[in-house]
Amino acid sequence: MAPEETRFIGGYGLADYTRVLDSVGGWDARVSYVETLSGAHTAVLDEAVELSQVVTAAAALTEWLPTVLAWACTRRSFLFGRRGAINQISALEARFGIPAVSASLAFSSALEYLGLRRVAVLGSYPLDVSEKFASFIREANCSVTELAVMDLPSGIDAAQLPPDMLIRRAADMKLTDAEAVLIPDTALHTVDVVGAIEKQIERPVLTANQVTLWHAFHRVGYRPNAPALGHLFSAAPR
Repeated sequence: MAPEETRFIGGYGLADYTRVLDSVGGWDARVSYVETLSGAHTAVLDEAVELSQVVTAAAALTEWLPTVLAWACTRRSFLFGRRGAINQISALEARFGIPAVSASLAFSSALEYLGLRRVAVLGSYPLDVSEKFASFIREANCSVTELAVMDLPSGIDAAQLPPDMLIRRAADMKLTDAEAVLIPDTALHTVDVVGAIEKQIERPVLTANQVTLWHAFHRVGYRPNAPALGHLFSAAPR
């Protein structure tokens, strides 16, 4: 049975969420967006401030009585490591009493679900931020075989990246040892190109908006079968 509502905070990829909801079927949901702090793709953030911003943003959404909360920002949920990401979700669940997910922890859950242990990362961020994401993935007991960096200065730049450019960058990666490709950054519009990238590289592709919604569904017991959204949405757990 599909949950009644979900709420999303953060990211420029709001259009991706509605596309996913249209694809899965059987999902009665309204998607809302509350922006937290905006700015460049920087690796320097204050953990306490970020945590306060996330909880404050979520409070503005709970008047709709959502079934699950999704903190839909990859960078602000991985920069403080796995401990910091867990602290964010624990704070949301303790404050509002409902399941919560974040983009970064959704990547970890998807890796475990698919049984992946070696991945390549295509980061939209500058090198220092991309390296922090790679470190976060290693905390999930998964090795990073290659890290490719697009060096986009901000979320706005990521949101404006042409889809064909994303496909080409993924296809240019050295994937001999990688079981899958991870593409973080909820600002990137990826839902419509996941299938094309998977076909091109012949491997599963996990993107920020895709895994965030997948994890939100799974936290409330909903298991949509939607192959158009990539291998993750049609695979059985391993």
